[in-house]
Formats: sequence, structure tokens, C-alpha cells
Amino acid sequence: MIFNLFSVFVLSLLLSCGKSSTSRHDEVAQKKEKESIFYGTFFPMNRSQVWEPQGIVKLTNIQDEFHIIVAARDVTQATHRQSIHIARKCPDYQSDKNLDGLIDGHEVQIKVGKAIIPLDSDLESQTSGHGNYPYGNYRYDQRVSYSKMLGDLQDIVRPHPEFRKLKGRELPFKQLIVIIYGVPSDYIVPETVAATDGLTRQASLPVACAKLSNRGSIPDEPDVSPPARPPQVSQPGPDPIPTIPSTPPPRPGWRERMGSAWRRVWCRVRRCETNSVW
Repeated sequence: MIFNLFSVFVLSLLLSCGKSSTSRHDEVAQKKEKESIFYGTFFPMNRSQVWEPQGIVKLTNIQDEFHIIVAARDVTQATHRQSIHIARKCPDYQSDKNLDGLIDGHEVQIKVGKAIIPLDSDLESQTSGHGNYPYGNYRYDQRVSYSKMLGDLQDIVRPHPEFRKLKGRELPFKQLIVIIYGVPSDYIVPETVAATDGLTRQASLPVACAKLSNRGSIPDEPDVSPPARPPQVSQPGPDPIPTIPSTPPPRPGWRERMGSAWRRVWCRVRRCETNSVW
């Protein structure tokens, strides 16, 4: 009897240890997954009456899948070059070295360096996306193998003049920012604004920046769909002009018919031309 009670006690102890071990493992896995999710809210750069950008960025790196979402609105109707930089915080107006009231692309590079990942149509390498960027209000959603992308980021043998390399280290997720560039081509930009990477001053001008973090709550995505167009109401036009039906000419009376017959007989004798109406 005592032996049976002891056996039951040992068995229950082993089961409880197994459950606690499994629960601890799940907690560690969930914590690790949560720490692999980074997000940030965009704040305006070079605030203007023309644009007042809003948006969020969400980045996950779980099981070799690098997944990034950028949702932005009110960032002007232009092509928006967007890129990830390695920095602890976004550039502020202390980065305005020439004191012209605007932070241009050159001043951004002085503050945070060149971009590390261009957020274009293909993230596998720094050049495979060919600079294809979104336009206007947009939702950007791309996935790529992290190991493949990291291999290109660490390839210092084939550098690119527009981007920096990691030089053998991992991507520092806790020290990343995302910057959105680009205003319409007809926007008047002062001559003091410097252009970068062979682009125009308008395309090089930053409009928004977000600092990535894995702390706090994940922000909601803004609605980036275009506003609904009002229903088209057809305007009443002028009243149609009534058409008057055509009526056949009246049939000649008996007097005209008799005269025409006599003229035909007379012309047959005299060989003249007739012009009969009957």
C-alpha cells in the first residue's frame, strides 16, 4: 500500500515537471517571437502645408522570413523612395546644417549614413528591385528569406554607391529607422536643398521617418484607400428639337393630268421633251 502511494506521488511529480518544462519552453518561444516583431509610427519631416504624413511600419523576422509592411497616407502624390537606415533615432532639425529650414537627403546621410535596405519591389539584394517604389498613398508588403538578404548585405566585395554594407555582422533590429522620401516634381524646392544619388531635389527630400522598436503596443494601420468619388449626377440637357415628319407632295388634280397627257401626245408628234408630273 505504501509502495503504491509512493509510486503515484513520483509519477505525478514527473508529470508536473514535464508540464512545467513544456510551459516554460512555450513561454520562451512566445517571448522570442514577440521580441522579433518591430514596429514604429511615422512622424513628419520637413512639415509643410502640402503634406502631413501618417503611417506605420511593422517588421518581423521569424524562422528566416523577413517581412515588412509600410502603410502611409498624406505623403503627397509622388513616387516615394523608402529605405531602412541604421540609426538610434530619426534626424531632427538639428541635422539642418545649412539652416535653410529643410532637412535634405545629403544632411540625412551625414546624420544616419546611407541606406542599408532599399524598400523596393525585391528585397533579396540591394539592387534586384531596380528602384521600383510606391506612389501616393500606399501599403507596401514584402517578404524575403532573411538569410539570402543578409548574405547580400554582408557582401563587401560588390558594394553599391547608394547603400552601405554590414561588414560581416547581423542586422541590428533595435537600431533601425525607416525614412520615406519624395514630393511632387512641381513642388518648389530652394536651391539650398541638395539632391542625392542622381535624383532631383524633390525626389531626394525626406517627408517622414519612423523608429523601429519591439516595445509597447502595435499601432493600427491608417486607411490608405483613395477617398470615394461622389456619384456622378447627369445634368439635364436642352429639350430635343421635335422633328417634323415629311409629307409627300399632293397628287395633281384631273386638270393637270389631262394637260400633261395632251402635252405627251403633242410632243410625240412634234418630237419634244416632256416634263410630266404624272
